[in-house]
Amino acid sequence: MPSVTDPVLLALALVALFWGVIDKRVRRSPEFRLQAAGMILFGAMAFTGLALAPEVGRYVIADGWLLHGICDFVHLQRGKVVARSDAEWCGVLDALIAFELVFLV
Repeated sequence: MPSVTDPVLLALALVALFWGVIDKRVRRSPEFRLQAAGMILFGAMAFTGLALAPEVGRYVIADGWLLHGICDFVHLQRGKVVARSDAEWCGVLDALIAFELVFLV
């Protein structure tokens, strides 16, 4: 069930993406391009998961959480984009949420 904050978070993500396009950061920064592609991929997975039947959709959403956790550990190894402590915390949290969606629901 989508929450009240979902449209706000979607709007903020789209504003950040469009601001980067207008500011031409997309051309200058490969990191920004990678983050923009991730935002589009994870957003598409979330919307797809919500559109499917609940028993199937939770696996799609769990895959998205797990992939995002993997991305956090890649950020941790590269030492770019986010602080190391944020990447550690978020990577573990994302993996735990994915595990919970698959095994504990």
